[in-house]
Amino acid sequence: MMTSIKSTLLNARVLHEAGDFAGAERDYRRTLVGDSSLAEVWYLLGRTCHSLGKPDQAVASYQRALALRPDLAEARSNLGIALASLGRVPEAMECYREAIRLRPDYAEAHNNLGNSLDFVGLSREAVVSLRQAIRLRPHFFEAYNNLGIVLKKLGEWDQAVACLLEAIRLKPDSAEAHGNLGIALSEIGKDAEAIAAYERALSLKPDHVPALLGRGKILANRGDLEGAERGYRESLQISPDSSELWGGLGFILCEQGRLTEGLDAYRVAIRLKPDSPPTWSNFLFHRNYDPEAHPSTLRDEHRQWGELLGRPASAPTFHNVHKSESRPLRVGYVSPDFRHHAVASFLEPILANHDRGRVTVFCYSDVASPDATTARLRAYADFWRETRFLTDHEVAGLIRRDQIDILVDLAGHTAHNRLAVFAQRPAPVEITYLGYPSTTGLRTIDAMITDDVIDPIDRPTWSTEEPLRVPGTFCCFAPPAEAGEISPLPLLKNGFPTFGSFHKVPKLNPKVIDLWSKLLLAIPNSRLVLVRDLLKGRIGREILASFQAREVDPARIELRDDWNTRNHWSHYSAIDLALDTFPWSGHTTACESLWMGVPVVTLMGDRRSSRLTASVLKAMNLTDLIAETPEQYIEIASRWVADPARLAQWRIEQRGLMRTSRLCDGQTFTKELESAFESLWSLRGQASISTLSSEPMGSPNDC
Repeated sequence: MMTSIKSTLLNARVLHEAGDFAGAERDYRRTLVGDSSLAEVWYLLGRTCHSLGKPDQAVASYQRALALRPDLAEARSNLGIALASLGRVPEAMECYREAIRLRPDYAEAHNNLGNSLDFVGLSREAVVSLRQAIRLRPHFFEAYNNLGIVLKKLGEWDQAVACLLEAIRLKPDSAEAHGNLGIALSEIGKDAEAIAAYERALSLKPDHVPALLGRGKILANRGDLEGAERGYRESLQISPDSSELWGGLGFILCEQGRLTEGLDAYRVAIRLKPDSPPTWSNFLFHRNYDPEAHPSTLRDEHRQWGELLGRPASAPTFHNVHKSESRPLRVGYVSPDFRHHAVASFLEPILANHDRGRVTVFCYSDVASPDATTARLRAYADFWRETRFLTDHEVAGLIRRDQIDILVDLAGHTAHNRLAVFAQRPAPVEITYLGYPSTTGLRTIDAMITDDVIDPIDRPTWSTEEPLRVPGTFCCFAPPAEAGEISPLPLLKNGFPTFGSFHKVPKLNPKVIDLWSKLLLAIPNSRLVLVRDLLKGRIGREILASFQAREVDPARIELRDDWNTRNHWSHYSAIDLALDTFPWSGHTTACESLWMGVPVVTLMGDRRSSRLTASVLKAMNLTDLIAETPEQYIEIASRWVADPARLAQWRIEQRGLMRTSRLCDGQTFTKELESAFESLWSLRGQASISTLSSEPMGSPNDC
């Protein structure tokens, strides 16, 4: 009998080493039928089950091994791996720690612990464990690769690159390491080297999705959307079930103005991976451009995303604050855009004018590349927190420790948002503002700062948040110092009117082209100048073809692609009157156009995004530029350009009027905003604190 057991065990080992895991499992089980007290065999059976994709059986086998030999460190560590694969990460971490206690020099256990620490957001602690693994085993490829990944998350780019290069030296044929190196290199602006790393990864593994995505993102960032589209489509031939690739294709198509195709690609991505908040956010952002989307549909889709994030697992503990206390409200602003960005043009007057007797200002900054604007905004804040390399849980914990009363989201569903932080309810009152023209969909966000033009009292708001209306207008504009002087009216020199638009390509939907074509046909000698960075190649040709299909001679349309956020001001010298888009109207573009002495005609629609320019115009007492029908839009534009003398005088006087208007009165606006904060606090803040459970949310590590 003993000889038979030994023979079966020997055969099982041979099969295991040869990679025949099914055969090995069979013979390990036969061995255990003969003698179930063999701890090592239970351990080997666990490894085999794990290799076969049977983590539950692997867990049971490792536990049997440890019941027989509690000091078997390898079984303890591998039990952790199996538990982690089942999502039981806290239990896995305890297994790794116990394995290290049994064998302090166990490099694999240190590496595994590091991975789990990073997974739960404790990246700094992960670095310690991974470095210990490398000290114990200097040629440990997996530890170097994992350490490079963690250092990337922490923004330690040079160290991350060094670790990944060492990982590649140890294992030159690792597609994963080359792909990770590409990501790190792209983050520090070394695009050519990043592309080379991605190409090497793909030569080793053609379906390596991170490399496929990374290559596409670099092309998109260069403005080569056609090349990026080709890359994503080729990639999907290799990995057709990649949600990430479908999402990347959706982004590229939408940015080219091909909304129907792009939104369909996003829907495929969501179907493949329904629980991906970033993909949902990108879909919702681009959905705002869709003229066929009813506002109620947009609200419901945002709400569906909000349900995906859900409510906090349990109610958080808030500090004990009562409005009767004399201390100011602690207001936290959360944004990745404390930099040269449209949001900063409206936030700076607020930060500069906050009354420190009423508000203590905290800024939670996710800025990737700080600039001079960042420095100015930071100087206005009482407390500045760098959060870019913190997890959502860590940011939420920081906000709780700062005892924030009112937390303000400035990003919505734009890039690098922190809505997942707001979903954890780290502050008693949460607000969304400025950066996004629609609802967030989160039930944890109480209010949206707005006004009675954007959200009329007698109309549906189509938001999950309560409208918090500020008198007059919902924003205050800081005129840009770099804008330059106002130019003479081009109509006087040209003898014909020139309309213009600085809007992004996705805003130029067929209904907008229809209306602009009708305007151009109504004024036969008029011209249209479109200014944006992507108006070239196929995109430019398709836009011109769209006008031609509507009987407008393409020679009357001028496309200018030398645009960016710093040098576009000179283009206003060619424009007599700006044309707004719909259903997503301008906001920053409207303010900038008025500052340059160029009036803007807008079509006010049935949703927040289509009423932003109208809010700006009402604040400037320019309601005669607001149309409620397409016919009025054409009539208003025609009337304004029909009187060159009046338009020229308006152009000269506008900047002075704007400078002294409510739209640029930061002091008054901020006082009213503070009053709105205090009003909301009196209604919501105290109630939140008094009714929420005292049980802390999440694990202690979250805070």
